Amino acid sequence: MHWGSATEDVLSFHEVKVPNLKAAIDLAKRNGHGYDVQMPQHRYHKRQAYIDNFGWKGEPVAEEVDDE
Repeated sequence: MHWGSATEDVLSFHEVKVPNLKAAIDLAKRNGHGYDVQMPQHRYHKRQAYIDNFGWKGEPVAEEVDDE
């Protein structure tokens, strides 16, 4: 149980699940709340086995040095 002052927002402690973005925006507008939409940022992850970390990657390539 959370104890606090009477001015705290009671709904800030609850998680509300909605089926889609439009329903979430409609819920916020209907209850008089402001909202910010933040889309999730997905990172690409290539699935690989642990042994692939030690595989042959080809001949080493020499780096070029800039002499200025």
